[in-house]
Amino acid sequence: MRVGFLVCLWLSAACAPRVLSPVIGGNTPAGAKGNSGTAAVVSGPVSQDARLRPMSEDKPVAITSDRLVYTQQGQVTVFTGRVQVRQAGALLEAPYLEVRSQDGQAVARQGIRLTDSERGLTLTAQELTYKENLAHAQARGNVRVSSLDDKQQPLKVAGEYLEWDAQKKDMKAREHVRVNYQGMTATAEALDYAQAAQVAELTSPDAKPDERPRIEQDGDLITGDKLLLKIKERRYEAHGSARAEITPKENGRPGPGRAKEKP
Repeated sequence: MRVGFLVCLWLSAACAPRVLSPVIGGNTPAGAKGNSGTAAVVSGPVSQDARLRPMSEDKPVAITSDRLVYTQQGQVTVFTGRVQVRQAGALLEAPYLEVRSQDGQAVARQGIRLTDSERGLTLTAQELTYKENLAHAQARGNVRVSSLDDKQQPLKVAGEYLEWDAQKKDMKAREHVRVNYQGMTATAEALDYAQAAQVAELTSPDAKPDERPRIEQDGDLITGDKLLLKIKERRYEAHGSARAEITPKENGRPGPGRAKEKP
């Protein structure tokens, strides 16, 4: 099982989606009038050009929406109604986008969709909060990620919360986490990945026996209190009440990996 590509999608500066740090400057947007502390309103269609913060190569970002409200005090810009943020092959769509220029944070709400056609990546969620060109981001509410690996094989991840930090090079997913890849399905309540060690840890704190982390593939099953996916070594480990169910194969093929319990 090849887990590394999933991590590369989020943590590598070369692989991360290159959208979207729309930082509007301290000036009122063109075409809008407003004094300090007041809101300047522009009704659509609205187009706002911005530049990337220095997390990635400098490419233009275009934001369109039905309506734009800019408040000079606090330097907050709110885009509403068919919001689209485009950069190269990446597109973020949402009904609502709020950008705070002072700290460079953006929040997209009310059902978001992020796609990157160059990498075959799609992310959907109820809300996405991000800073610095997605160097640090959190997706919340019915999070779904689908992508293609370097051999065009589909990979899907689901959960209620997903967070990544490109500088710390780690990622975590929470609540009803599910990973599907090349016939393998892994489920748990928590997924934590550390790029330095290249180990993904699956846990389900306070879970009932039938709700513990599990990996299923080709009719085989591995469960444990904690499952480790060791990417370099290409193996699974089950720790704490480890259990493996191996289905005999007519052609003698082995199961999905090696279950190993350590004291």
